[in-house]
Amino acid sequence: MIQHSKLLSHLIKWSLKLFVRTRAISSEAVASAADHPIVYVLEHDSAVDTLTLAKTAKELGLPCPFEADTRVLYIHGHRFQRGHGSRLQATIQQLLSAHQRNPELNTQLLPITHFWGRSPEKTKGTISSWFADHPTPGWLRKVWMVIFLGRDHFIRFAPPVSIREFVERYGDDQTSVQRITRVARAHFFRQRLAATGPRLPNKERMFKELTRNDAIRQITDADPSKQEAMRANARSYLQEIAATYSNSLVVVLDRFMTWLWNRLYRGINVNNIEQVRQLAESGKEIVYVPCHRSHMDYLLLSYVIYQQGLVPPHIAAGINLNFWPAGPIFRRGGAFFIRRSFRGNKLYSTVFREYLSWLIKEGFPVEYFSEGGRSRTGRLLTPKTGMLAMTVQSQLSSQSRPIVLVPIYLGYEHVMEVTTYLKELKGKNKEKENFFGTLKILRKLRNYGQGYVNFGTPISLDEHLSSFDSEWRNNNPDERPSWLSEAVSTLAERSMTEVNNAAAINGLTLAAMAILSNDNRAMSERSLALFLNSCLDLSRLAPYHDNTTVPIEDGHTLLKQTLELDKFQVNEDKLGNVISLDAFGQIVMTYYRNNIIHLFVLPSLMAAVIVERGHVNKQQLFDDINALFPLLQVELFLNPCQSWRQQYLDNILMAFESLQWISNEEGVVAISGKRSAQHLQLSQLANVVSETLQRYSIVLELLDFRQDIARSALESESRAVAEQLGKLHGINAPEFFDKQLFATLTTQLKSMGLLDGDDSAKHSLQQYRQLVSGLVSSDIHKSIEQLVQQPR
Repeated sequence: MIQHSKLLSHLIKWSLKLFVRTRAISSEAVASAADHPIVYVLEHDSAVDTLTLAKTAKELGLPCPFEADTRVLYIHGHRFQRGHGSRLQATIQQLLSAHQRNPELNTQLLPITHFWGRSPEKTKGTISSWFADHPTPGWLRKVWMVIFLGRDHFIRFAPPVSIREFVERYGDDQTSVQRITRVARAHFFRQRLAATGPRLPNKERMFKELTRNDAIRQITDADPSKQEAMRANARSYLQEIAATYSNSLVVVLDRFMTWLWNRLYRGINVNNIEQVRQLAESGKEIVYVPCHRSHMDYLLLSYVIYQQGLVPPHIAAGINLNFWPAGPIFRRGGAFFIRRSFRGNKLYSTVFREYLSWLIKEGFPVEYFSEGGRSRTGRLLTPKTGMLAMTVQSQLSSQSRPIVLVPIYLGYEHVMEVTTYLKELKGKNKEKENFFGTLKILRKLRNYGQGYVNFGTPISLDEHLSSFDSEWRNNNPDERPSWLSEAVSTLAERSMTEVNNAAAINGLTLAAMAILSNDNRAMSERSLALFLNSCLDLSRLAPYHDNTTVPIEDGHTLLKQTLELDKFQVNEDKLGNVISLDAFGQIVMTYYRNNIIHLFVLPSLMAAVIVERGHVNKQQLFDDINALFPLLQVELFLNPCQSWRQQYLDNILMAFESLQWISNEEGVVAISGKRSAQHLQLSQLANVVSETLQRYSIVLELLDFRQDIARSALESESRAVAEQLGKLHGINAPEFFDKQLFATLTTQLKSMGLLDGDDSAKHSLQQYRQLVSGLVSSDIHKSIEQLVQQPR
């Protein structure tokens, strides 16, 4: 009998080695559990699952489940096993009693979930569901799963649970034993729901349910003579919009994406995903709101989420992507399509809103880009509030499932469309996406450095709405609250701010920022490496946000990796290599600089004030920065919290001292020494904000010269002056004369009351003008004055 058992064990191990490729998903808390006794908790009593766990645990440095002092609890026994429940409870009772007797004992319960495939389909009667989806699969089903689903197998190591803490809170009686088993069953259910998603709907049934929706019927049945035609239109819109998610295709795409990312990038860096996983496992409805830089965003984010053991979201994609063959593939991958404009088509907007609400109500994670389109400049765009408003309305009308927005920063060391963006900024019409354009992109595949997916701080919609109306749950869902518009607009701003809080610094963005801050757009390799090192030190000494990621490498290593991307010109010289950018490269690099400029704009502004004045009272320094902060905040989505700003400015000043750039004695801040290496570093950092201040100076000089100028004329003339100034002084940044930035600036000036035209507004504008003009170089300021005063 023992020989048969050993033979069976060897056979299972051989089969696992041949058919199974396991991916483990765990957190730092799991690694720390190895310092204490561990009890593994598995859903099923399965030799295959336990042997697979043993192999993976060894790779993670965790104890083997077959060791004498390591236990394994199985929540469900074999299908025909009797008495398993009572034995399980007896074992748990022993564990609890042991901890009650021994205060030093602190065993960790470590829940382990095995996923053999992740199909959400539960259709009865099919062979695949009979084999794979039974809650307690027998040996024949398990063999089928190992052979056919073994390469799509992953193990989720959930955060450990301390039995010591449990006993101190609940005791060791029978009720506590039952609590553990009940919580364990609920845990495994939530784990599977987070990984596979809710049950996929029957398409026809979903269409019937939605077309009978009260909001849609109110429109289709309004005119009896057009009733049939309107219903047909509603169904046609649903056909155009709705996703047809296919797990089989997602599995194939996962294989393809793995090949693609390995070919395109040296690595994909994922940060702060654990908090999202916890939200999904706690039953929250997740709405992903990433920034939008490239068409790659759709693919990358879904790939990362799937690789992390979570169900891929349904994605709101522009109707321009619904071309053959990409459209059908995207639709089966979870994309639902949205027109660029709903204006004048009430039926379409209602159908789309109700479809989105249905997805959220059913528990499907959703993803959309609130910017509305891809950023052409590398900065975040002003968010469009349509999708967010629909999400808020869904929460108001269906209050049973709490919605959480998850902002996401997506960054790349190479964005494929950058050249196209620059052409569009120069006036070329946007090219329509098509199959042949896709083939052109695929032909150019090569290594594009690193990719970054940073998950920001989640935003609870429940808490956000409660800040406007604590009784919103008791309101009539059919009535539009008076505070809804403000709630949506602040939610949009907050989500963009959280995206920027989660920014990723990398070698390319730093090098682009450094070289573009030099007048001649060139630096020696040694100077560039030193400046990168200073920026890294500054980011570590004065961190912008906990979610912001900073490379662990030093400046020299980072620069070496960056130069391998072949985006800079490297000219050899007797005194060392010179890194430079040609005219086109300067324009391209502004895109990458703009990805992180918000992280350095306040340090740069502080440096600019110090460099300009030589020495300055600390309070006056902070007052000047605080005066300009509202203009920077709306443009760059900086954190509006005043306490954060005060602490951040203090940290920057202390970082400057640590880097020996300044001295700070008795409240007076002064440069350490002119013409020193520290002074050069501080001066270069000051140049980062120079173009922003020049744009502000243009607007303020125009307001001073023509006090009665209308806002529309102010924006257009500011843009014209910026274009001319760029030609005169070699400023090749496309956003320097971006009409949206000037519109944002004038809107903020108006909201601050500076365009009211009264004496107080005029006085404040003069103060702003003097402050900004003092921070702009004299030759550029002189050019601005001349251009502003030219007759028109």
